[in-house]
Amino acid sequence: MRPAARDVRVGQYPIAMALDSAVRTAYVTAGRPRTASGTLAMVNVATCNAVTSRGCRKDRALISVPNPAPGGSGPAALAINPRTSTIYVTH
Repeated sequence: MRPAARDVRVGQYPIAMALDSAVRTAYVTAGRPRTASGTLAMVNVATCNAVTSRGCRKDRALISVPNPAPGGSGPAALAINPRTSTIYVTH
């Protein structure tokens, strides 16, 4: 039997995704184009995937990512430093 697909809320209008395989976490930025802010969602892919859903919470907390520059846009891309698991979000 094939496992059912899982829906995970990551914010409105997902833009970019990055995976940190060391900590088994996917990071997703979301936001409307040409808006001043967006969100960052974190998904534990060890417990939230196509096989198991015990870690898939529909009420997942979204971290607000404000734009530091007036008139700029929300989050556009992600990068991860694999040595430190530091996340970088660009606008």
